[in-house]
Amino acid sequence: MGRWVQVTTLPTCDLCGEAEARFDLRTTQGPWGNFCVGCAAKARDTGLWLGALGTGYGQVLTLNDDPNVEGEVMRAVDALLTRTGG
Repeated sequence: MGRWVQVTTLPTCDLCGEAEARFDLRTTQGPWGNFCVGCAAKARDTGLWLGALGTGYGQVLTLNDDPNVEGEVMRAVDALLTRTGG
């Protein structure tokens, strides 16, 4: 599947239930979930997610009508990498 997947709408974060999810991530307990940037950072910092993207680990969710998919992916990843949990 790669590092990103295009969707028609962004789902709500499975953890906080409020923000738009930007990531579909496999947790260290096994199940997958949709995470917003803030919850993905917390999951990374607490060991709930290993912090990897790609097949078997997680994907960035992008809107399929975005003319700059790679730019959207990089913005989401940059936001995650610069965000600290807590």
